[in-house]
Amino acid sequence: LVGLAPVRESELYVGIAVPKDAVTATGDELFQLHLLIIVVIASVNLGLAWAVGELSIGRRVRALTAVGRELRNGNLKARPVLPPGGGELQVLQETFDHMAAELERREDELRRSAEAFRHQALHDELTGLPSRTLFIDRLGQSLAKARRDSLSVAVLALDLDHFKDVNDLLGHAAGDLLLIQVAERLGRAVRDCDTVARLGGDEFALIVSQISGPREAAEVAE
Repeated sequence: LVGLAPVRESELYVGIAVPKDAVTATGDELFQLHLLIIVVIASVNLGLAWAVGELSIGRRVRALTAVGRELRNGNLKARPVLPPGGGELQVLQETFDHMAAELERREDELRRSAEAFRHQALHDELTGLPSRTLFIDRLGQSLAKARRDSLSVAVLALDLDHFKDVNDLLGHAAGDLLLIQVAERLGRAVRDCDTVARLGGDEFALIVSQISGPREAAEVAE
C-alpha cells in the first residue's frame, strides 16, 4: 500500500506498507538459502578431508599391509615405502623396518648356524677333512659316475705307525699337529676329483676316482 501525506512547507511524505505474510515468506526463503549454503560448504569440507585422509593415511596403511603380506610370505627384505609424513603411522613404519631387519638378521644367523653344523657333521674338526659320513656319500657318487663312464674307483686306507707313542712321549698337541700335517700332505698328493678323509684317530682313507685300472691306483698310493 502506498499513501501520500499532506504537504507541509514543501515536504512530501510517502508511506509504503508491505504485507506481513510477504515479509515472513521472504525471511523463510533466505533462511532456507543460508541453510543450503551451509550444507554445501560442510559437504565440500568433508570431501576435502576424506581426500586428504585418503592420500596421507590410506596410502600408508595399504603400503604397510602389503609389507606385512611380504614378510608373512618369507620375503624378509621387504620394506615399506611411504610418502613423507609423521605421527603414529611414521612410528608404525619405523617399527616395521626394525622388525623386518631383525627377522632378516635372525634368519642369516640361523642359516650360518645350520651351515656350520652341517660342516661340523660332515668334516673332521681337527684336520678339516671329510668325515666318515661324507666319505661314504662321496664313495657312492664316485661309484655311480664310474659305472656311467665305464671307469674304475680305488679306495686306499692307511694309518700312522706308532702314533700312540707320539701322543705318549710328546703329548696330544704334538699328535694333533702330526695329524694336521699328514692331512695336508695327503691333500697335495691327490687330484681335485679325489677325496681324502679322516675316519678317526690316525686312520685315513682316500677315494681315487676316474681311473682306468689298478696301475693308476698304485701310482697314487706310491
